[in-house]
Amino acid sequence: MSGPLDPGKNAYSVSAIANFMIGRAKRRTVRITHLKLQKLVYISYGWGLARLGGRRLFHEPIEAWRLGPVIPPLYHEFKRFGRNSIDEWSRHYSYEKQRFVFPLVEDDDIGALRVLNLTWDRYGTRPGEALSALTHQQGTPWSRTPRGAQIKDELIRRHFLYLLLAERKRSLGR
Repeated sequence: MSGPLDPGKNAYSVSAIANFMIGRAKRRTVRITHLKLQKLVYISYGWGLARLGGRRLFHEPIEAWRLGPVIPPLYHEFKRFGRNSIDEWSRHYSYEKQRFVFPLVEDDDIGALRVLNLTWDRYGTRPGEALSALTHQQGTPWSRTPRGAQIKDELIRRHFLYLLLAERKRSLGR
């Protein structure tokens, strides 16, 4: 399959996106919980689809769970932290390298880094509960997807394009 929503060779693992957010939190000494990490990674995915022409930042699916949009592998990796601060990096086992790896976003991936920095700058200091409230609003992709189902990329992309258009209108004073 190919097309604008195909992950292609530029998609990272969700671990790389999570590590970006964990790294920002550590550098800024901002508390990051499992809930907050899930929402920051989801929001960055949405902004990536909107700002990068449909490019997916990571290839793992996003599902509509009772508590909001969730990336299942990220959930299972960090659920042990509960409401406590995350103090470890995301990692996954590389069968190719025969060891655990700690993936990162490439330093020369300007588009992805721009989206991730924008996401952190706008949302990184907000508590997880506030981010959760944003993703639960009426009309969001989560609110329009049956619980337990995968949230479609096109639904996420259209929602974040709408937010981008509204943002541009506000900046132009319309």
